[in-house]
Amino acid sequence: MIPNEPHTAWTREQIEEWLKREKPRYQRIALPYGLSTGGEDRSDVARAIFPDDMRGKSVLDVGCFLGFLCHEAIQRGAGKVVGVDIDPDRLAQARTIADILGRPIDFRLMDIEQDDPGEKFDYVLFLNVLHHVREPISVLNRLIRITRERLVLEVAGADSVRPQNMLKELGAWWFARKALRDMPVIVVGRNGTPGRGVEQKFFFSAPAFQHLFMHQRQAFARLERKTSSFKDRYLLIAHRRRVGELLIMAGPSGAGKSTLMSRIFKGDCGEIAQACGLARPAEWLVSDAKQIARMEEPHADRMLYHYDLLHPWGRDARLYSRDEGLDVMGNAERVRVATCMAKREVLIERLERERAQREKVKDEMGRSRRRTKAVRRIKRIKEVLSLYRKPERMMELVEDWIGFCRKNGAEMLFVDTTAEPKIVDVETWKNLLK
Repeated sequence: MIPNEPHTAWTREQIEEWLKREKPRYQRIALPYGLSTGGEDRSDVARAIFPDDMRGKSVLDVGCFLGFLCHEAIQRGAGKVVGVDIDPDRLAQARTIADILGRPIDFRLMDIEQDDPGEKFDYVLFLNVLHHVREPISVLNRLIRITRERLVLEVAGADSVRPQNMLKELGAWWFARKALRDMPVIVVGRNGTPGRGVEQKFFFSAPAFQHLFMHQRQAFARLERKTSSFKDRYLLIAHRRRVGELLIMAGPSGAGKSTLMSRIFKGDCGEIAQACGLARPAEWLVSDAKQIARMEEPHADRMLYHYDLLHPWGRDARLYSRDEGLDVMGNAERVRVATCMAKREVLIERLERERAQREKVKDEMGRSRRRTKAVRRIKRIKEVLSLYRKPERMMELVEDWIGFCRKNGAEMLFVDTTAEPKIVDVETWKNLLK
């Protein structure tokens, strides 16, 4: 840990008088002269979630209470530390403690359900708060948006003591309560019932977080679960996926994006490679919507991402904003999109040719996995061909795509792959679909 000993202007008598008057509790924070606040020692949590060296890192602690973890971050060299809470009395105590210790912590009165911090932080902490909020999924989405590296939760899980007792009151059998720990469930408490003082509203099982963070979105590379010594809680550390430069090679089925990528890696199509920033393609990590879900390494300097414009098709909501395969755009510092397109009749011809090849495979194979795969692909080709024969609908699709990319701050270039690939202006590119 980086030495950061406090230099206080407070005397021992002043601190003792303040402790006696205010009686700060919940988090034990060491003060000068061997004194401390009341409450539990959470040093084990700090060791579990923080590295020893945090120089240059920024930290946001939501529901900071007295600010224990804010002080731990400062002691490890964090550059910017912000603690927020909804209780003005707690914040007054937190500010006094920071003044006693001479540490530059920014404490703010804020309700995370109503207010947006308006900036991103490397570490975002949300300990023992989730079960108190009214809109947990909305809050989690907000925290994900402002997290650059790690989102840390301390959670009262669905297999904790209190929800187990609640389920017992509701008549659930013991084996159902036991099964909660392995099921992706959210337990809803009875807060608000007259005569009940419990303020805990929602309890998430660990598999529920796995589904929310890893399957419903691609914002995170991996999820760690650690035991907490606090009550019957557990820690969840979500490692945000981070990309320096992201190049999305996009296009509909049959547009030739895979072929173009292969040629660039072989040293062909130099003008396009230069425009895309792919002068040294070997330095780029290649991925797609399926592969990225299996990548546990959180950081990539450069990523070349293969994306089919028809990926959302086959879903109820045919929207790019609902495609978790595009969450990678929100993880990148710089996003460029090269969208391939061929003349509409060429797209149709290429897919008809592929369908004939797949039909041949289907006829030659008996009951096999390869035949099943061919049947599925033939069905998909028929759906896409139906779309390609509707130029107005195709034009709507590409307009949606361009609007989505621009809304997400992507730099765009357009490639005509009808014959030899070449970069064209957007209007020429759109005319390929007429």
